[in-house]
Amino acid sequence: MAEFVQRRIEDRIPELEQLERIGLLTGKEVRIIIKKVTSLEYKLKRRTVDKQDFLSYLQYEVHLLGLIKKRRQRIGYYFKKEEIEYVIVQRIHKAFQRATSKWQLLYHSVPVMGPHPPPSLMALPPPVAFPYGASPPPSPSLMALPPPCRLPLWRFPPPRRLPYGASPPPSPSLMAASPPPARLPLWRFPPPVAFPYGASPPSLVAPSLMALPPPLSPSLMALPPPCRLPLWRFPPPVAFPYGASPPLSPSLMGAFPPPVAFPYGASPPPVAFPYGASPPPVAFPYGASPPPRRLPLWRFPPSPSLMALSPRRLPLWRFPPSPSLMALPPVAIPYGASAPRLPYGASHCHIFSALLAVHSDKPTVWLMAAKWEMENNLSAESSRHIFLRALRFHTESSLIYQEYFRMELLNAEKQRKEREEMEKAKMDLGEAGYLESILVGELAGVVYRSAVQAIQGAQFHLSLLSIAKEFNFTKDLQKEILSDLQSRHAQDPFTWDFMAQQELASEPLPSAEYSSKKAKATDMLRKEERCSKIYETALESLNTEPMWNLYIVSCRQRYKRKTNSKELKQMRQERLFQAYRKAHEANMLTEEKYMEWISELMALGEVDSIVEACEWATKRYSQSAALWRARLETLLKLCTTAVDEVFEEAFKHFKLKDSAFLWAIKVQYSEITKGEEATEALYKQAIVVPDSAVSTTMKEQYLDWAYRSKGYKKAKKVFTSLHESRPLSEKFFQKMITIEKEQEHTKMQNLREYYERALREFGTVSPDLWLDYIKEELSHSEGKPQNCGPIHWRAMKMLEGKDVESFVSNYTLLQTGKL
Repeated sequence: MAEFVQRRIEDRIPELEQLERIGLLTGKEVRIIIKKVTSLEYKLKRRTVDKQDFLSYLQYEVHLLGLIKKRRQRIGYYFKKEEIEYVIVQRIHKAFQRATSKWQLLYHSVPVMGPHPPPSLMALPPPVAFPYGASPPPSPSLMALPPPCRLPLWRFPPPRRLPYGASPPPSPSLMAASPPPARLPLWRFPPPVAFPYGASPPSLVAPSLMALPPPLSPSLMALPPPCRLPLWRFPPPVAFPYGASPPLSPSLMGAFPPPVAFPYGASPPPVAFPYGASPPPVAFPYGASPPPRRLPLWRFPPSPSLMALSPRRLPLWRFPPSPSLMALPPVAIPYGASAPRLPYGASHCHIFSALLAVHSDKPTVWLMAAKWEMENNLSAESSRHIFLRALRFHTESSLIYQEYFRMELLNAEKQRKEREEMEKAKMDLGEAGYLESILVGELAGVVYRSAVQAIQGAQFHLSLLSIAKEFNFTKDLQKEILSDLQSRHAQDPFTWDFMAQQELASEPLPSAEYSSKKAKATDMLRKEERCSKIYETALESLNTEPMWNLYIVSCRQRYKRKTNSKELKQMRQERLFQAYRKAHEANMLTEEKYMEWISELMALGEVDSIVEACEWATKRYSQSAALWRARLETLLKLCTTAVDEVFEEAFKHFKLKDSAFLWAIKVQYSEITKGEEATEALYKQAIVVPDSAVSTTMKEQYLDWAYRSKGYKKAKKVFTSLHESRPLSEKFFQKMITIEKEQEHTKMQNLREYYERALREFGTVSPDLWLDYIKEELSHSEGKPQNCGPIHWRAMKMLEGKDVESFVSNYTLLQTGKL
């Protein structure tokens, strides 16, 4: 393990030397970084690695990047970024790759995507989830992604693992699902000739090539001559020994220049290259063998579809260089990393592709990828494809439909603004290709119609309508949504609520009639009356609890609005309490609304109405502890004489295990209104209740009341009478210890007794209690530090599991003075 860590530390030396040489870091800071990084690297090389270790490592690297950025701004030095920042970024991406490959999920079946999975997934073989690092079978759905998103797919494993030297049989389902050869790169097809290195093909003519014309494919005939030359690289139909030259076809003998026809695997003469080109500068030596597991594509010829891919054209180094290859970058970019000549965001597409392959069951991940494509990559087409793929996995996700709808509207708005700018600049709009159907939001309309067919409910309709209202060119779309809402969801409470709220949002009066405050208040009063009439009309045909809740919420919102008009305020108050009373009479008032009603009445101070509402609430919801508590506390505040009767009634509706709050309120009432003898008698009655929750709670309160009312002696007497009366709680002993410490002359002998009794009950589950005992022996004037060793030994014997680890770590901090 140490040698791997040392190698990683040595890999950092060049960048650290540069940082120290140019003055971004001092020598002392470099040594601190090496020490910290060494510790983090050792954590990553442990036998059991935790996710937090990777997160700490990555966070430290990110903080280091931020520090370097600030130092550069301070001294004004912006050179050597390729040797410093880009190296750190690559290391961060590699660490992320290590972490994600270690904890990625492995699916062993096709995820459920609704009743009809798309054809592209129907063609996949059963083991769709495969180890990270090898290639999945080609899927037409992946072909729709933009070019950068198709790059890392060759790293996935083939659908089946075959023994070395065996030929995989062609899969009829995959061959039927694959699009025509002109659309896909040749290396994405699983042709029968893609057999392991050195093995012979299963037959003379591959089934996937039967449809091609005898000499060349039509798609290849259209290519320029240099692209048709390297067809000799296809494996011949007859097996031949490894390293031997395949016999060339007579029809192709004249198509090759003499220097190219050399034995397979041998190095050609250094200057005899076709087209006069030289090998790429940083690629592998010409003729060298690539790793067979990562790059099996050396058997196939380069094609124009491969030329359109990103800089990862690694399999092409074995072919003679051509002018098309000279455009390749000089370095090969590792997966997920940012090369010096590329921006930091160049790897986002690959990271999102791997993330979606593992976490396709999470809608928020799809939204992250689509948002990045739209906002950062400025590619509405890529974002649209991601949303379409997401809907195959999440056919009933309202969140994905809403964001897809918003994306189409944003794209239309963006194109409208671009066209306006081009018109102002008097530029030609013919080449821009702006479609009127997109500019007016027809694509968003298609998304809307598809969404309402998949997801039912007025709330989802209203969410799409609210999104459409954010754009000023969607009036026709808004009318369509509103018409569908009224026709499809006429009996939905949210439809009526929306129609009522529209009355409040209607246009104000003209300015001439809207000048005075009184006119404004009168107009608002008319709007609220129309809104209330719509709610009342809805309640006549839809007398349900959700409809009453929406009506009360609307009335309460209007009641909470501030106004200087007394008439308007009085009308809102009457309408609110009338709605509460009517809902109660219809038995449609919920527990939460009863609580709101009581709180509003308490704010107004109407005593009779409060008592009446509390009684109605507890009769309707007799098992609600919150309503009984509110009723009893309200009666205590009003100091009414009927409290005892209400307590007796409340105890009838609750079991012993649920009556702890009633005992607490009752002893509180007794402390306020009755004498000490009656209160103590009530405490003694409560502590013998045959329920552990009630008994332990009341013992704690009894000890606290004894100390507050009669002092230390009474509290000690109560503790002495109860410390053997189980069940007990740790808080009971902690309370007595706190009372002892509050005395002017604290006796260590008493504290030891309390701690020993507490440890006898809770010593196996409370490491903090042992630590408090040890600290008391160390800090008290009468304490004995020599007792700490035996206490520690007893704690290690009694504690179990994670409690032992917690105790050991805190005890170590205590010894070092950090606790």
